[in-house]
Amino acid sequence: MNVKIKGCMVMFLSLQGFAMSGTTAANEFEDMEFDSFDETGVPVLVTPTRLKQSKHDIPASVTRIEAAELQDLQIRTIPEVLRYVAGMAVGYASGNQPRINYHGTNGLIPRRMQILIDGMSVYRAGYAEVTWPLLPITIQDVWAIEVTRAPSSPTYGQNSMMAVINIITKDPAQVQEPQLITRYGDQGTRDVYTQFGDSPSESFSYRVSLAKEIDDGFDKNFVGEERRDGTDMNHLNAKAKLNLSEATDLNMFIGFSEGVTELEYRDNQQTTFPDIDNTAQYYQADLRHVFSAKHELKVKSYFTQIDQDVSWTTSQPLALFLPSLRELHFQNSDYAAAIVAGQMPSGGTAQDDALAMTVLQEIASLGVSAFDQTYIEVNEDAVESKFDIEVEDTYILTDSFRFVVGAGATKQSLESETLVAGKAENWGARVFGNGEYRQGKFVLNLGAMIEDEENLDSPELSPRLGLNYRIAPSNTIRYAISRSVRTPDLLETDRDWNYEVAGPGVPVAGQMSKYFYYNAKAENDLIPEEIVSNEIGLYGYHNVNLTRGGVSTLEYDLKVFYDEMKDLVSEKPLFFDYHPTNNTENTLKGAEFELDYFVRGGYLPYFLDSMKIHANYAYLETDTNNFYERSLYARHTGALYSIFYFPNNMHVSLAYYGNSEVNGEPFDGYEIGAGKTFMFNGGSDLSISGKIIYHPDEVNEFTVSETFNVQNNYDDATSLYLTARYSF
Repeated sequence: MNVKIKGCMVMFLSLQGFAMSGTTAANEFEDMEFDSFDETGVPVLVTPTRLKQSKHDIPASVTRIEAAELQDLQIRTIPEVLRYVAGMAVGYASGNQPRINYHGTNGLIPRRMQILIDGMSVYRAGYAEVTWPLLPITIQDVWAIEVTRAPSSPTYGQNSMMAVINIITKDPAQVQEPQLITRYGDQGTRDVYTQFGDSPSESFSYRVSLAKEIDDGFDKNFVGEERRDGTDMNHLNAKAKLNLSEATDLNMFIGFSEGVTELEYRDNQQTTFPDIDNTAQYYQADLRHVFSAKHELKVKSYFTQIDQDVSWTTSQPLALFLPSLRELHFQNSDYAAAIVAGQMPSGGTAQDDALAMTVLQEIASLGVSAFDQTYIEVNEDAVESKFDIEVEDTYILTDSFRFVVGAGATKQSLESETLVAGKAENWGARVFGNGEYRQGKFVLNLGAMIEDEENLDSPELSPRLGLNYRIAPSNTIRYAISRSVRTPDLLETDRDWNYEVAGPGVPVAGQMSKYFYYNAKAENDLIPEEIVSNEIGLYGYHNVNLTRGGVSTLEYDLKVFYDEMKDLVSEKPLFFDYHPTNNTENTLKGAEFELDYFVRGGYLPYFLDSMKIHANYAYLETDTNNFYERSLYARHTGALYSIFYFPNNMHVSLAYYGNSEVNGEPFDGYEIGAGKTFMFNGGSDLSISGKIIYHPDEVNEFTVSETFNVQNNYDDATSLYLTARYSF
């Protein structure tokens, strides 16, 4: 672990010395307990509207998966969790490049979801993506994952276009005893994880997590060679809570990730592999002050920075480094393209003809050496950063009406000599609000966000209206309509893509050239992508007391939806051929269903303590004018898992996930797992668990164009993973 990480860890732990006496006020605004329920036992969530609401009152479909289920299912990564979320499409371009989108759509760059860690956005606005292996947490740090399965720009702003995934990490109070976890398995999986925490005073607590995750990715590529898509990452994160007074709390998060994600291909002339050397850092502070039982103020700020080093050696003909050819490309790109293709350019101005003649003469003077392959080192190094600050005010006006309002500002930047010829920045500001009004069996939610950015011609308004009606004590129907947007990323608006030759340059005709001739510059003024979503849903929660002190709960959510999307940017960012437009439209319609059932005691057989079942299914129809908007589309997707708990600290899990064809290829997975915990004197325990995964089709395909698929191949249809967890 590098010195910077060690130093920040020491600085973080030194906060113990500043711990002050005092306890948090007990009132309606106290932080949600680890499992929060309303007076009828229905789960209460904050993610969808920023208001603490029963699921009966939320104007959206929400999936929540708890830490206990993640552990018992022996899930290793967050993308694996999302397979159990209705309507979520999960694919892999390679072993370390998950392609995840709600309702599928464009799998090349799945850039229409917001990903939060404790409310901090980890969406990379420079690249319009989420780099999943680079997140500063592992699955062991997660307390729960809440997925709002609806457009959420009214709550979380631009780039929350189709869904929001909020990853809630463990509170320091939940990690007080040291723990060590190791995992080994197929695909070269070798993980080590440890966490520890303490509460040195009533007012201060902290937890620290360290992890190393290694895997080899898929076994082979489409030509049967070893697939180069492994991951070797180190993670550190720390979380602390400081009660400054009875009414004021300060929560802090620090996270680091560093390591290598292997990359197999960057250009067709490469002679070395363009592996990505990643370093990421994340800082967040959240200050909360409770004025009264009806009024709370929050101030939250975070800073993230990702350093990405990508370099490789390639070879190109010497003539392509002529400064005159680069000058011609800037003056008339069609002329330059014709000469590179071995054709005589025509149709331009006299100046174009004169410069073209100069280029041809210089190529002729090089003779046969003009076609010699010149070996050069190029890079796509970049530093991407984001700073955000936000103020949020929540007020309970009456028993019938409460609201949250706030404002925030963001600065995003991308530094790269290759991608933006220096530095690109974008400032943005926002104001938002959501109000809940209840009258009898009706609950009305009205929310909106107004945002403005330097790259926008005018501010964007994202409104939402939701109406919920309690048709019975255990059932609610809802209707919601909303508009959400995704703004163009920095590479779409400020792209100035050049490859600079490393070192002193390439000698061409007596001159020292430092650049490859071609330049890819942003051409079009893109406008935000837009979705207008309509949803009708039915939510039910039934809690039944059984004989012998048993209990059962049944929770289900059904929704039908109709989404109209327009002004979509569907093109993949390619160096030689990237002309993004807003010419794509897509209409999505379908239905989703999720069910969770839990039973303990009652009619269960004596050898079984309890049982948990989760099932989901989604049906989707798409109508689009662009092939790429179908690249992650499946008409049918679904998942099912069940976990059985036995009296002797044993459990058994069974799981299935799958989909109908995605561009001609289905993908299914079957899992069976088991585990047992051994208790020791002194309070320590050891858990041993194992899981077998069976993929009927050993070939996992991902579409990158209308004519070409990337194949990821397993050597065997069956994989085995073993996990040991020791708590001191």
